[in-house]
Amino acid sequence: MSEGAIAIINVAAALSKEPITLDDLIEENLFRPMDDGPYAGQDGRDLIDDALEWWRVQLDEIDRRAAP
Repeated sequence: MSEGAIAIINVAAALSKEPITLDDLIEENLFRPMDDGPYAGQDGRDLIDDALEWWRVQLDEIDRRAAP
């Protein structure tokens, strides 16, 4: 499971008054398109994965430059 999927589960569970399972989320959230902006029509979960990867690259570069 991706970090983005885990984040979605955590947020959904925090907002719900009922217990939530992964199956519940998959059944109800197969595709969650963005409504507007430059990523309109794209699945928000894919954008989360892209953002996490972008941050990994940025932080790796910072680490590389900071290394002695």
